[in-house]
Amino acid sequence: MSAEPEHRSAADLAADAARGGAAHRLGVAHVAAANLAIPEYRRWSAATLTALFDDDDAGVRRRAASCFRHVQDEPLDIYGNLIEAFSASKAFGDDPTSILDTLEASREPLPGATCTVCEKFLDGFADEARDARSDRHADALTVATLAFRLCRQHEDDEWAKRALDLVDRLCLLRIGDARGALDEFER
Repeated sequence: MSAEPEHRSAADLAADAARGGAAHRLGVAHVAAANLAIPEYRRWSAATLTALFDDDDAGVRRRAASCFRHVQDEPLDIYGNLIEAFSASKAFGDDPTSILDTLEASREPLPGATCTVCEKFLDGFADEARDARSDRHADALTVATLAFRLCRQHEDDEWAKRALDLVDRLCLLRIGDARGALDEFER
């Protein structure tokens, strides 16, 4: 039996499961997240995860968001569209920490989509981020770190203005130690 019919059969099974109950969709999210880094399955995984980021079930969304742990050692620019989709999803509203941690841990240059992640974080969590007792306070420190990394890494490209606007916004909102980091950055 050739590989082609098996893949077609697997695709049909995955499509049926994605239309099934929450437990089935959770399984699909697990498979898609685990296979995202495999080039042959990347397109299917990304399309499937994009849909599951907005699933009605919070557990499915959480499992789909776990996909970023599977790619943190790779250049993240190839996942720019997926990162953008995640930033606009219910899953991001549930827990932005997964993508923030992946971006912060990356040893590769940050993709420009990192600007969107940081902007969406500030749009949705700025008030919580200023409260040191909030879980979002630690995320805000990560956002500040990412903003300055973006400035360094994208100073001569189309993301430069957005990165600088992000730093300005952090300073205006008094989130993290943005002013201290800005002083350090300018030295």
